[in-house]
Amino acid sequence: ALSILHLLITVLFCLKSMTNLCLTQSGHVFTGSTDGPKQYTYISTRKSWEDARSYCRQHHTDLAMIEDESENTAVASVLVSNQWAWMGLYRQAWRWSDDSDSQFTNWQSGEPNNVGGAQHCVLKFKSHQWNDRSCSNKHKFICHKGEVLFLNVPFGMFSLSLNFLFFLCQLQL
Repeated sequence: ALSILHLLITVLFCLKSMTNLCLTQSGHVFTGSTDGPKQYTYISTRKSWEDARSYCRQHHTDLAMIEDESENTAVASVLVSNQWAWMGLYRQAWRWSDDSDSQFTNWQSGEPNNVGGAQHCVLKFKSHQWNDRSCSNKHKFICHKGEVLFLNVPFGMFSLSLNFLFFLCQLQL
């Protein structure tokens, strides 16, 4: 019982003493999702939607896929003021870049409008709203990395899951 209490006190102390466990270095944020926690990263290089997706798949997991309002808000926190950024949504009955259906959207008023019949990819704005644009336009973008957070950290005779630490982070201890 003393070891478990010591473990919990140590974890709580570490979480309290860290400068914001949920928001890591600039341009990164951790969120929860139905598939577990994800790390979103803002990439300031301008690329077309296809090139951004290729970059994310090579260096992370994929372009950002936002499942609900809390993720939408968290992802907006990595964006620089007044900046648009590609995310993984594209027009084919609005699917994510991993080919899954989109269940959540947050379109800007009057969007999607498919101007000229050529706006098939989606940008996210700092204000949390989305806009369809031509996929060939070059913009900054947001990648996500998922399953890499499923690591265990040895702690004496226990093993702390980063998922557990993420859960504590979400409680905002």
